[in-house]
Amino acid sequence: MLSLNDLLRLSGKEKSNIIFFDEVADSLDREGVKGLCALIDELKEDKKVFIISHNEYLTSIIEDKATELVVKKSQGTTSFS
Repeated sequence: MLSLNDLLRLSGKEKSNIIFFDEVADSLDREGVKGLCALIDELKEDKKVFIISHNEYLTSIIEDKATELVVKKSQGTTSFS
């Protein structure tokens, strides 16, 4: 995703202000998760960052500074809260 942002800039297009991380911490150890959190802290200064994760260590680090978005699907209808 970060590389795609750079390619957009090189092509004269605007950079995206949204980044999605989907299970990005799955193969990281605790030090890797800490490094990821440092990267996320930098990125969130000028971007909206969405993180999808089941990694308990990552969620324990970011839960105090994150806003939770809950997505539910029931009978074919998706809702957000």
